[in-house]
Amino acid sequence: MLYNLLMVTNHEGWPVSPIGFSGLSCFQCPYVLSHAEVAQLGRTLRNCPSCGVIVNPHLFNVSLLPESIDLWDSANLFNQSWFHATHMENWMEELLDDYEEPLVHVGTRGAALSRGRDNRDDTRKTYYDTWYLYEVMLRPDTQVIPSVVFDLGEDAPALVSDLEESEEYWGGSRGVLRYVNQYENPGSISLIVDPRRLKVISKSTIAAKELDNLYLSSF
Repeated sequence: MLYNLLMVTNHEGWPVSPIGFSGLSCFQCPYVLSHAEVAQLGRTLRNCPSCGVIVNPHLFNVSLLPESIDLWDSANLFNQSWFHATHMENWMEELLDDYEEPLVHVGTRGAALSRGRDNRDDTRKTYYDTWYLYEVMLRPDTQVIPSVVFDLGEDAPALVSDLEESEEYWGGSRGVLRYVNQYENPGSISLIVDPRRLKVISKSTIAAKELDNLYLSSF
């Protein structure tokens, strides 16, 4: 039951954040967080800097980042790079060799680094000293699902995962599903995509201890 996912075909009626700010605003006042403040949510930032209300990542209104609007036109998905952070040095080769997880998440550089930071916090992955940031592009023959998914609640990531396994929703195309981030570079658009639809452009190394600092400076 997709009760807190909204699938829309255009961005009309959705608020857009100011240029240079994040896609999160306080649920009680109009204050819009900076990217640096978003990075500290749940860590050193526990109150709205304007009204003082106690906040967490689930208690914010999500606005679109200005650069997200163009991505409603599926043609624009093919004109830019997407990113994925992982501890796997040969990420793409291992995905294609062991095809048990048929879909992957790619997004903006900031979203990828945020996701990498969160994965590093996972106790099963903290022992990896080096991480890798992959830059990829979509292959031109990739099919794009017309609607965009809005992540509207704390249970939504699990529901997005449910969509990944839904043959009925994908209709057998296994191409690209777009969704608006609530937690990773909020307000940006990320993709759930069949890795066979991706072309690797570059791979760079990241020291695990640098992930937090890189996250703050890479939007």
